[in-house]
Amino acid sequence: MLNDEARRTFTGCELVLTSGIDDLLEKQCILDHVREYDEFTIENDPYEEHNF
Repeated sequence: MLNDEARRTFTGCELVLTSGIDDLLEKQCILDHVREYDEFTIENDPYEEHNF
């Protein structure tokens, strides 16, 4: 799925961060959590697009 590939690799897409996230020391940890996220359910992803 295209959204999964973009989320896992951040390639083929435009990654936009708010200045608040970009300034955090934990920014890499946050990005790692985004890459690794795979708990999509019908409740949080009703259209099965796996996007954020």
